[in-house]
Amino acid sequence: MIHLLMLAMLLGQPKNKIIHWSEDRKLTMEDFQKVAHHRNTNEYSGQTWSGIEPEYHTDGYKLTYKVPALFNRDSSWMVYYDAKHSGDLDVEWMNRRAGTYGLSHEQKHFDITEVYARKIRKMFREEVSRGNIDRIDDRLERYFREWEECQDRYDSETQHSLNQPMQAKWDTRIQAMLDELSDYKEDEGEVILGQRRRS
Repeated sequence: MIHLLMLAMLLGQPKNKIIHWSEDRKLTMEDFQKVAHHRNTNEYSGQTWSGIEPEYHTDGYKLTYKVPALFNRDSSWMVYYDAKHSGDLDVEWMNRRAGTYGLSHEQKHFDITEVYARKIRKMFREEVSRGNIDRIDDRLERYFREWEECQDRYDSETQHSLNQPMQAKWDTRIQAMLDELSDYKEDEGEVILGQRRRS
């Protein structure tokens, strides 16, 4: 499984094709709507297309922000193994495995996206309250870079979910990051502009 950070693919999509991250709403096989038939067992067995769309506006005394973590159903896919192209593979077992381990692995990619959306929401609150609005764009760029590095490291260390002990460690790690940032689970908010301290 591979995670592609293609924010542009999320823009302008119909609302029913985009899922907002929610702790009460986990991804299902039906959410991966791009059709993919597996013919080569060396290929990845899924792709999650997710993104973060930060928006912010200021009216002179407060800053309003919105930072949703989004999943694109049209561009995300899970593999479907069919007997015609799978040779001697146990097709039923392969599809069951993709639906169990693969789906959980892809959900964690989406969870990592939410982790970094929360980091960005936290940054808005902290930097704005300190009067550091001019730092926002640089900090956004840094978080987007860290987000991509985290996604790559997750895939590398778990071997795209094949390394089950490492997958379990990452599952725990990702949940801990979400819990640590639980104060920032709301997509939007506003912050009163602070006075920048001078040294």
